[in-house]
Amino acid sequence: MVAQGSAAGREALGKARTTVGQLNGTLEKLQLEGVDSVTVGELESGQAEARAARKSLNVRIEKLAARLEAMSEHLKVTLERCPP
Repeated sequence: MVAQGSAAGREALGKARTTVGQLNGTLEKLQLEGVDSVTVGELESGQAEARAARKSLNVRIEKLAARLEAMSEHLKVTLERCPP
């Protein structure tokens, strides 16, 4: 019974780590194809505001990416400590 619990726990940790990795990939795609792909140089008005908004979004994305990386590392360490 304990072995089944450990196996289920390892499986859940593995799935969680995979999900976190997928979220990180989605976040990178959003940053590259969404936020960073917006050109503001051709704007006649609101250029400064658009640049500030893009910068703010990139800062928030970087913070979230760091949190996701920390979660992934924590899950990895926990998985390594989990009995097979």
